[in-house]
Amino acid sequence: MWFLYRKKERVTAGDRAQPQSFGQKTCLPDGSWFKHPDSNKTWSNYTTCVDLDDLKLRNQVNMIYKWGYTVSLAALAVSIFIFFYFRSLTCTRIQIHKNLFISLAVNNCLWLVWYEAVVDNLPVLMTNGLGCKLLHVLVQYFLVATYFWMFCEGLYLHTLLVVTFLTESKVMPFLHTIGWGIPALLVSMYAALRTATPGETLQEIHKCIIIVPPDIIARRPSTRYNTYTA
Repeated sequence: MWFLYRKKERVTAGDRAQPQSFGQKTCLPDGSWFKHPDSNKTWSNYTTCVDLDDLKLRNQVNMIYKWGYTVSLAALAVSIFIFFYFRSLTCTRIQIHKNLFISLAVNNCLWLVWYEAVVDNLPVLMTNGLGCKLLHVLVQYFLVATYFWMFCEGLYLHTLLVVTFLTESKVMPFLHTIGWGIPALLVSMYAALRTATPGETLQEIHKCIIIVPPDIIARRPSTRYNTYTA
């Protein structure tokens, strides 16, 4: 038989419950609750509790992100081409600009891959495979590198004002260490910690190495049943 009850709490962080909706649990003839064959844990059907209007809004927001990253990537590609094509522009300041723009461009590109290959791909989200983890780590690395190259921009300008005699040939190796090396160290530590403490259940998946979009768990389709799992 079906056991019906009104949903009073959110299924996952970020979900918006609909008070007029009901969740469902199946009570088996032996008096035990139905367990999902994939997780072997008690399963509740919260399909009707998902706020579809809110989900539609979030999908539209994701689309805005995609277009924003695309436009930004195109503008950065043009800028990088100009920097490399016109050799007369070569100087330490432009070298810093190049590294900053490259980190930004790669980061935007990886975010586009993330939205296309991960966010809308439920099997990838649920399996959380090596490729998904690697993509996440790369996104974090180039994101952190972007901030550090912004720091290098300010540090270089500060150095020009403070240091009277500055050998620019010695500045770039130091800035490369800050811009690319420190982010690599930080993200390596982050990846090691996340690998050592992975999420083990769907309820703890927000603690796992991947970032799950809101409502994604509540609307995850079952692979063996034409229903949704939560």
